[in-house]
Amino acid sequence: MGQDPRLRPDQATSNPRRCTTCEDCTERKAKSINVQIRQQTARRKRFIIGFIGATVASLWLSNAPINAANDHLSTPKHFARVLYTRQGATPVQYGCLVKLWTMESHWNMYARNTHGGALGIPQALPATKMAQFGRDYKYDYQTQIRWGLLYIRLHWHNSACNALKHERKYQWY
Repeated sequence: MGQDPRLRPDQATSNPRRCTTCEDCTERKAKSINVQIRQQTARRKRFIIGFIGATVASLWLSNAPINAANDHLSTPKHFARVLYTRQGATPVQYGCLVKLWTMESHWNMYARNTHGGALGIPQALPATKMAQFGRDYKYDYQTQIRWGLLYIRLHWHNSACNALKHERKYQWY
């Protein structure tokens, strides 16, 4: 076995393939690290794009025009039923949503949790999270419901039943 010709005589090692000081090895290591960083960045971008895509899709579905006179959306429950159904929820899922938000706030848009400061029908904590759907989040049940349905969609895979199970077990969803 001969020595690696890239090594100087004072750098010779017992392993001819192991070279830690030559420029070729250093460049290969740097390229390998750059590839790993690019792959990790690409994975993060795909995750963020997926999250943003789900958010935008939910916003688009939630902000679709609704004719309150024709759809009988004069109450929060009716409004939630129409929106949640548009997002693909089944009648069973809607039933779980009714139970969940009845436990949380009794469908009262002014409900406030004195211990933690959660607010509204979905009991958002902090309540300012709902401001992304409108400045009127403290007084408008439609804004609160849009935010609450997005929360269920993103955190509970659009399953109010999963959120309800968690609420019953841990007293939060």
